Amino acid sequence: EGILLAHSFRDQVVQLTNMGEEMERKFKSELKEASKLAIQRDARLDEGIKQIAELEVELVASRAETKEALLQLSEDKTKAVELGKVLGRVEVEKEAETRMLCQQGTSEAAVRAELA
Repeated sequence: EGILLAHSFRDQVVQLTNMGEEMERKFKSELKEASKLAIQRDARLDEGIKQIAELEVELVASRAETKEALLQLSEDKTKAVELGKVLGRVEVEKEAETRMLCQQGTSEAAVRAELA
């Protein structure tokens, strides 16, 4: 009976050892898969960070271009206002000259044709 008990005990030890080895293989396999997934996730995160940095550079460049365009627009507006003032003065001067010539007896149509 002691021998049967020893064999039974040995069989249980072998069975437990086999179960332990199987669990260890399974654990190592799952750990390897988890590690692979973590590496892929890190690569995706790195790519996302790189894309964000590129977009930030583009945004800064776009802001600079917008600022430059607004400055140019402001300068163009100032020039247009100045030109408008000059043209307005010329128009007023032409109108005054027309009135003066008309008062001297020249027909308005002839004066306007001459000034045009």
